[in-house]
Amino acid sequence: MEDDIENDYEIETTAEEEDITVDEPVQQEHEVNPLMDMVNAIGDGDLTKAGDLFGAELNSRLSDTIEQERISVASNIYADKEE
Repeated sequence: MEDDIENDYEIETTAEEEDITVDEPVQQEHEVNPLMDMVNAIGDGDLTKAGDLFGAELNSRLSDTIEQERISVASNIYADKEE
């Protein structure tokens, strides 16, 4: 019986509404956790990959720490020259 009902209303659209395009649904990106990847590699028995991931993480952390220390030293040197 619902199929027999007709809709006599027309939907009015503006030019802005007609230009709207529907994008593909946004896929949530997999959050990268290198430590979890390393643990998973160890669990899978892929010790070579785990070693590479460990080395990359250690290198990244050391690089960040060294850069922070460089900034701190440069800030101290520059502050001393202004006085």
